[in-house]
Amino acid sequence: MTKLKLGKNTKVILASVCVLVIGIISFILYNEINHPGTEEISESLYSYKNIGDINYEVFLKPNIIYEDPSLAEDKTYIKPLVDYIKTTFSYEFKGERPAVIKGNYNVIAMLEGYNRVEEKTSTVWKKEFVIVPPRYFENNDKKMYLAEEVPLELEKYDGFVEQVLKDVKINTPVKLSLFMNIDMTAETDKGLIEEKLSPAISIPLSTNLFEITKTVTGEEPKAIEETKKVQLPVNKNMVTTYSIIVGIVVILLLYLIFFTNIEKDQIILELNKIFKKHGSRLVALNTEIAAKGEVHEVKSIDDLIRVSDEIEKPVMYRYNKNVRDINRFYVFDDNFVYIFKVKENLYGLRPEKPLKEKVINWDKTFSSDKTEKVQITENQ
Repeated sequence: MTKLKLGKNTKVILASVCVLVIGIISFILYNEINHPGTEEISESLYSYKNIGDINYEVFLKPNIIYEDPSLAEDKTYIKPLVDYIKTTFSYEFKGERPAVIKGNYNVIAMLEGYNRVEEKTSTVWKKEFVIVPPRYFENNDKKMYLAEEVPLELEKYDGFVEQVLKDVKINTPVKLSLFMNIDMTAETDKGLIEEKLSPAISIPLSTNLFEITKTVTGEEPKAIEETKKVQLPVNKNMVTTYSIIVGIVVILLLYLIFFTNIEKDQIILELNKIFKKHGSRLVALNTEIAAKGEVHEVKSIDDLIRVSDEIEKPVMYRYNKNVRDINRFYVFDDNFVYIFKVKENLYGLRPEKPLKEKVINWDKTFSSDKTEKVQITENQ
């Protein structure tokens, strides 16, 4: 099997990336398996319902319109025909287990004169009337129910509104509200419950046609809850995904290790062969090379060595700490200079790698009193 050739830096970078990815994903995978995390959940310890309600029935004066003596809820009522309104407040507690239920309630009527500008309503005056004074209740059970019937005579409150108009000279819209204020506690085996409820009705008094608005409170179930942290299950899909990623990257890393070779630098290889084979014949110079005579380029280092043997002259080159930058080898005769160019020779074999050129100057002397500067381009 032919191995893929990569540059040394490329192979090192790819291998490093693979190791890094394997490390990161393995750490995430380890945490996913061993530390999947926790979640806070609320557990109900004691559930209950706490309902404050109000029902009403509108009783009429004898009239020529209605045959029935009263009207049910959610109607439009004619105020001059209303005798009184029978309201029935109720409160109910339902728990899942017995509890010590205690509390008190009262019933209050409130007249409120208000002013409305565009959509903003502000209270001008208000007056409270205690209909049922505070009453205490207690029960030791999982259920408790109480009810309070309150008759509501509109004429009584109309009279008060007329007195306000007469004394204060303020004519504002007025509404009548009737509240049952409930304040209770329930001592359960899982803690204390405290609730305040205010079922109510609201009646406008400034018009002869009116509707009654009812407010019911505490219809939603409630509970004493405890927050717990629970261990989340291992996410199998994530574990599978991370495992697949690690497996793929491990395979890639093994491929890089066992099925790829580092592409060797051909120039270094060529120079190493030259120094290995002819090192004892080569003379390294620390200075620039100056020569006199006609320049001839030979095809191979072996040709240059044969020239050296023939004329009994050494093979010289300009020393460079970076071996790759050694490009030319010289043999000097009285009238000739013989040169072997390493990179140009390789370039002829591998044209896909273009070479850069740099210019070096050396002296070519033709006589004792005349020196000509000659440029030799050296491919890098």
